[in-house]
Amino acid sequence: PLEAQGKDTLFPGWDAVEAEALEDAPAMVLTVRNAAGEIVRHIEGPATAGFHRVAWDLRYPVTDAWLPPEERAFQWQLPAGVLVAPGTFSVSLGRRVDGKLEDLGQSQSFEVYSSREPTLPGSDQARRVEFALAVDELKRRTSGAIKAVEEFGRSTDAIRETLASSNAPPGLYTRTDKLADRATRLLDRLRQNPERDTLGDSGPVPVASRLGFAGSGARSQAYGPTPAQTRAFEIADAEFAEISAELGKLMGRDYRQLMRALDAAGVPWTPGRGIPGSGAAPGGKGKAAQREKSATPGDS
Repeated sequence: PLEAQGKDTLFPGWDAVEAEALEDAPAMVLTVRNAAGEIVRHIEGPATAGFHRVAWDLRYPVTDAWLPPEERAFQWQLPAGVLVAPGTFSVSLGRRVDGKLEDLGQSQSFEVYSSREPTLPGSDQARRVEFALAVDELKRRTSGAIKAVEEFGRSTDAIRETLASSNAPPGLYTRTDKLADRATRLLDRLRQNPERDTLGDSGPVPVASRLGFAGSGARSQAYGPTPAQTRAFEIADAEFAEISAELGKLMGRDYRQLMRALDAAGVPWTPGRGIPGSGAAPGGKGKAAQREKSATPGDS
């Protein structure tokens, strides 16, 4: 309008432009709670003018590891959370602007009921939900560990490629190679080895496969766990605890020691190493690592 009137269109200043660029997209948020007031699910709705219908699928959130949009497009089946047990729930409406959620004071309660009861004995709804949530929690940790180890593998690949054309001591390449080998072996215990799978040799049953069996049927039925599913979960839980402890040593202490050695040797930055000279990967103990004595570049 100012331009049409031949008036000056003033520049608001970089602070205003930057603030607008950084502002999070607004959204309407519906929060579902159970009878105890515990949050069951957040559901985003459009923030445009007019009337909108937003549906809840009567499930808890999905616990699968995050995937970039280009990978989600190739999923053959959309992930689904645990189906809630029948009972009383409530939903409230909120507005999120610039990352801050404001409760609009609009809420209502409703009943969720089962249109049919399971015919097989032992199918208690409360027990079904309790077990399914436990399986989903271990799936969350397992899928996260798999993604973390895969990312760790990309990091060690980059380090080895960089070391191959550097003037660093050869022992650093050996150390990196050993860490990568340990990570791969642990990854094979978490999910199916792709090479063995291609050749039709399933090998030892990985944690993810046991959890897949333990949680089978949870998407489409309201029947509780069988004894075999319960046993599969117990084995997976014990296996993951052991693998997780090994991964903690590998991706924590051992990797930090390698990073300090790489920095001391002047090796160029590679993904996963954080800020050069900080002594820690993203999320690591930077200050603590700085206080520790740096490893000798040639140590293996």
